[in-house]
Amino acid sequence: LAGNRALVPGASGLSVFDITTPNAPVFLGRYQQPLGGIQFYHATPSTPLTYVAARDDGIYVLNVANTPPALVAVHDEGTRSFEGLLLDGTLLYVATHDDGLRIYDVTNPSSMTLTGSLGGFSNAWALDKQGSTVLVADAGGGLKVVDVSNPAAPALLATAPTSGAAQDVVWKGNQAYVACGRFEVFWEINLHPWDVAAGTLIVREAGGTVTAFSGRPFCEFGVVALAV
Repeated sequence: LAGNRALVPGASGLSVFDITTPNAPVFLGRYQQPLGGIQFYHATPSTPLTYVAARDDGIYVLNVANTPPALVAVHDEGTRSFEGLLLDGTLLYVATHDDGLRIYDVTNPSSMTLTGSLGGFSNAWALDKQGSTVLVADAGGGLKVVDVSNPAAPALLATAPTSGAAQDVVWKGNQAYVACGRFEVFWEINLHPWDVAAGTLIVREAGGTVTAFSGRPFCEFGVVALAV
């Protein structure tokens, strides 16, 4: 979200919606990558310029004040894979799969320059920032805490292990919410109705799904259950 606009990256492009009326979003336009085959993954919630990560195909700089959005520049570093992005003033913080955290000066959006970097990560996916500290979701490397008070020399402060591969992070107040790429499943056979009736109700009211192994609707008088 960037003000009253929603920026939605996807297959070969970025769509822009006016969400002044949230229950009636209005499509404003789409930047379509001419050659196709390039997936856009993350976009900075910023206007008039937004920065979009396209993994191995670089960082796209788009002017979303235009309708449709217009291409300003493409920053490509060959095989480097760009994933999560965060814009703070004239500095762009980027999580890269192979090279950890990289910080770019985007004073000139058409020619961004590297300010500093920190390697030694497992597989950086996403990041969030408060003040002079950046949190990085580092897949199997857990949650990394990085001091960026000197952007030219970011320093690792701590690592917090996660029970799954850390793939995204949101920092709210004094808590970090980490998406760990996992889900919970329960399965059982030779069941009776009294074994599953209460549990089925709890799972369904919590938004979960209970089915037979075949994927068909679960019947309490069946003998097999799968809950996700």
